Amino acid sequence: MLREIAGTVPDGRLIVVPGTAHLLNAEDPDSVNAALGKHLENCAVPRG
Repeated sequence: MLREIAGTVPDGRLIVVPGTAHLLNAEDPDSVNAALGKHLENCAVPRG
């Protein structure tokens, strides 16, 4: 179901982090931070 939802959002993507459940940010903060950082880089507005 989550893949279907992600497919309906423009540029949406589903990221699965193995070995985690509902507290993803507590269970694997490095993976969450990496995914969020990559997302934010793609959303950044160019300056200049």
